[in-house]
Parts: sequence; structure tokens; C-alpha cells
Amino acid sequence: MSALFAGGRILLLKAPVNGHWGINRLYERITSDMMGFKYDDASREELWVVFFNRRLTRMRIMHIQPDRGYSLIIRVIYSGRFRVILEGAAGKPVNITREQLQKLVDTGTY
Repeated sequence: MSALFAGGRILLLKAPVNGHWGINRLYERITSDMMGFKYDDASREELWVVFFNRRLTRMRIMHIQPDRGYSLIIRVIYSGRFRVILEGAAGKPVNITREQLQKLVDTGTY
């Protein structure tokens, strides 16, 4: 298991996002309740949020650390797709485990 995903809650968004959105646009969406949940800066919660584009060729993982800021990890698959079922704009985020996230990064499925 990678130490990269050591702490915090992990949310997998079931609604696709625009593949061209950057870190600031994604953070804005997370903090404004546009993704089916709202991250509150005052909660002091460490959070990992996993996003996919509509074609399932790009995965973005946003890591929010209350005292340090936020960062973005991007994984692109050049042949094939991530094996995740998206539910359209109405898809609600689901909690996943660290093992599932690690498998998703390594193999493209969870």
C-alpha cells in the first residue's frame, strides 16, 4: 500500500466532470455543493476526492489537507478505460476504502 493515501476520507464521484477542468475549478465545485456534497473548510477534515471524465480515460484525485492546502493527481489511460460505472449528473458520491483507491490507480478498476 502506498503511503500516498495514508489518511483521510475517500470519496468517489459518480458524476463525470469536464476533463479540462483544473485544480481551482474542481475545488470550487467541491466547496459549493455542485457535486452532490459540500466540503466545509471549517470541518478540518482531510479528504481525497476521485473524479472521472465522461469517456473514463482520465482520473483526477484531489487531496485536501486542512492546514496545508490542496493538490491534484492526474492519471491518464491511453488505451482502454477505467472500469467505473458513472451515473450521470445525478450520481451521488460514494465512500471507498484505501485498498479500492490503490487498486483503481494501479489497475483501473476497484
